[in-house]
Amino acid sequence: MHEWGIASSILEKIVNAAKKNCLGAVTRVEIRLGRGLGIGKEEFLFCLKTITRDEESFKRCTFDIEMVDSNLASIESIESDEDS
Repeated sequence: MHEWGIASSILEKIVNAAKKNCLGAVTRVEIRLGRGLGIGKEEFLFCLKTITRDEESFKRCTFDIEMVDSNLASIESIESDEDS
């Protein structure tokens, strides 16, 4: 499934950025999802939630997904609970 691969790739980038910046539990991620990828917003959100459901650092995470005219998926911002 195409959306699983893209969701996994985005999640890997989120985890790496959180580690690099010494962030605690991730509480919000803003993602831009290109319409050219042929993935629906709800399907992509389902993939992200399914992949992260057993990850303690994503228990309270909200994924805000904005559909854009592009062929790319990108992370626009990551927020965290810095006390973790």
